[in-house]
Amino acid sequence: MGLSRFAVVVLAALTVSGCSGGDTPPPSTPQAGASSPAVASGTVYKASSLDLCNRTDIKALTADLKLTVDGTDNSPSPEGPGAACLWRMKSADGNMSTLRVQAVVHSSADEATRAFHAQQNVTNLKPDGPISGLGDQAEGRTLDSDQGFKQSEYMVHLRTGNMTVKVWISLGAKAFTPKQTLASKMDGLARTTLATVSSAWK
Repeated sequence: MGLSRFAVVVLAALTVSGCSGGDTPPPSTPQAGASSPAVASGTVYKASSLDLCNRTDIKALTADLKLTVDGTDNSPSPEGPGAACLWRMKSADGNMSTLRVQAVVHSSADEATRAFHAQQNVTNLKPDGPISGLGDQAEGRTLDSDQGFKQSEYMVHLRTGNMTVKVWISLGAKAFTPKQTLASKMDGLARTTLATVSSAWK
């Protein structure tokens, strides 16, 4: 789809889910809790049916961040064929929080590369630096904003071959959540998500 339509879709999705729509990558490479699979740049992925809501274990994440899941939505990403899950949650003090995990298979590695870079033009999240050892390209993005409550966001976005993967949390609370806490959680989740979709779609 064209970049302008992509931006509208992203912003609309964030409005529904409670995300503010910003991205910022971490200044330093987050430390992963799980190792990522070794994926060659030439790998070609083919999307098939995959329920990321059921295949993604977020129990430890919600326990550590004191989040309660209110519901999920496994509607596919408007960015292309693949799989996605959106968790609607509440923080310990009752503020809205969301977590989104998605993987999109593009027509070619070049198209995936364009999609990876296009993300930088349609979000307010601030770059937090590249992440090594995660696909062919990966970066973190972060944003703290005041929405009447303190909203802390962190995204890890990566590309491997002709696929892009994105994990994004928006956590509302009385105080901002430390960036490094969210960076570490999203880094680990990105690696496990990449392992899941890589094994399913190769």
